[in-house]
Amino acid sequence: MPDQSDAESQPASAVPARRRRPWWQIAGLLILTISTVAAIPLGISLRRNAFDWSSSIHHTDLYAARARGEIAHRAGIFETYEKIASGRINMDRYGIDYAPLRLTAITSWVRWLHDNHPNEPWRGDYEQARPLLTANTVASLVSSMLVFLLVRLWVRRSVTHISARLDFMTGAAAGMSGATLFWFNPAIIWDGHCWPQWDVWLMPFFLSAVLLASIDCWFFAAVCVVTAAFFKGQILLVAPLLVMWPLFQLRFGAVLRFFAGCFATAAVLALPWMGIGSGGLWLVQITLAVGVVAVASFWRIGGNRAVAVWIAIALVLGWAWMSAASLSWRAASLAPAAIACLVFILPGKRWLTAIAGSFGTAILLLMPLFDARTAWYTVGFEYGTHKFPNLASAVGTYSIPTILRDYFNWPDNMETPVGFFGYECSIRFFMFGIFGISLLLCSIAAAVHDRRRDPRFLLAAITPWVCFFSLLTQMNNRYLVWGAVLTSLLSGVSVGLTLLGLLLSVICVVGMAQHMLPMDRSFAPDMTSVVQSLQTHLAWPVALIAMIFLYSTVAPALRRSRVGPKLMPFKK
Repeated sequence: MPDQSDAESQPASAVPARRRRPWWQIAGLLILTISTVAAIPLGISLRRNAFDWSSSIHHTDLYAARARGEIAHRAGIFETYEKIASGRINMDRYGIDYAPLRLTAITSWVRWLHDNHPNEPWRGDYEQARPLLTANTVASLVSSMLVFLLVRLWVRRSVTHISARLDFMTGAAAGMSGATLFWFNPAIIWDGHCWPQWDVWLMPFFLSAVLLASIDCWFFAAVCVVTAAFFKGQILLVAPLLVMWPLFQLRFGAVLRFFAGCFATAAVLALPWMGIGSGGLWLVQITLAVGVVAVASFWRIGGNRAVAVWIAIALVLGWAWMSAASLSWRAASLAPAAIACLVFILPGKRWLTAIAGSFGTAILLLMPLFDARTAWYTVGFEYGTHKFPNLASAVGTYSIPTILRDYFNWPDNMETPVGFFGYECSIRFFMFGIFGISLLLCSIAAAVHDRRRDPRFLLAAITPWVCFFSLLTQMNNRYLVWGAVLTSLLSGVSVGLTLLGLLLSVICVVGMAQHMLPMDRSFAPDMTSVVQSLQTHLAWPVALIAMIFLYSTVAPALRRSRVGPKLMPFKK
């Protein structure tokens, strides 16, 4: 059977002329355009109406966000964490547990309130909350577009038959279905405009990271992940998938680029809160070390025989001579210079990655080496890991730990000991270990499906979001919204799995409603009685759906044929 290379080797006269686009493709493109134009204003109107309809049961998060933003506004956005940690602000040390970028966004909203609604009492209406609600809407819209691109990409990759004709409409229907499911997903509308919260802010970054990684842009995928973590740290629970996926494919260059992007982005984002302490001179040393190896490698000064000399000079320059830290940390100060020395073995187009990783690592090492400020981490990130020491942090959290608590009378404490095979550990550690196994399986499946161009890669990418909610302790009922809304990607995988995703979205809404409806029992008394009667029962179907997703991710399937034209080159 002829392949693409045979077709390319034929003379131009033997290649058939490009045929005109069939009428059904034109009609499909027109329908796609009209649907998109109609769906956007309809979704915006639906969100506004949802906010007004649920005004009497809004959660206090909006009020709490305003209070925290006021504190940061008065204290100074870059000084807030340090003042809280040192006790200069009279409040609980962890009264502000927002990550830096989320605190920045909330503080900017408070400043907007001062400028546009001065001296007005807090009403919590749409006008006062407009910037945050608009951000939720924009994040949902951008995420819907990214869902379209991801589903379309993987559906097109899966078309491997010689007779398949690739055109714009290939994968467009599945992509549009996924985008529509995301845009009108009841869970994301309830979370963003009925609660309201800003959990949807993670989604554009995660979807962008998966899309960029799918086209081999690992550095910028890491930029998206770390930026999202500086809004809400929960994305770090599933971020290891983006490391283990290329690792299991033995693509070590991709892993290194991802870590370089992580360190560089974290350093840039944390630096305004962290400062440089007394490490200014050391940063100059690192700059000289990077300059030495870059110039020596570019101009081939001394040839290969001089490489060891240049590396030695870079390491001497990179040593933290002025640091009072322990010897182990001072040994770690060699890491930035060592990373910079990778330019001797990397191709020229990867030099910027090595240099960015070198400077990023150096900036982060300022904390242990030169006492740069750490309150941005301890207050903004670390506290969230033990803020709620319970099996579940809110009513309506349908997870396996709540099953253990409500059905088997386990103590509502994440440190409850669990014994097995003569060993003992906390329930928190035990459940985290099970989640780690599920994440490992999803990463292996992602590597396999990526190599085979199987759309089930999308399922492997979203399953950890469902598993971490179902398995881990300390979960809030809202955290299911991420796994629920990401099931819109399954429109390119399976109709049955997509329907399960819709069921998961409904369960997510019920969980949040179970928490909110008692705030005003006159709002919907019949709905309140029904939702309250469900108690923890819906944790069972959530666990079942998580297991179905995990099995469908790792279950063997017939290997797809690779005859015919390659749609995209395999990654090296």
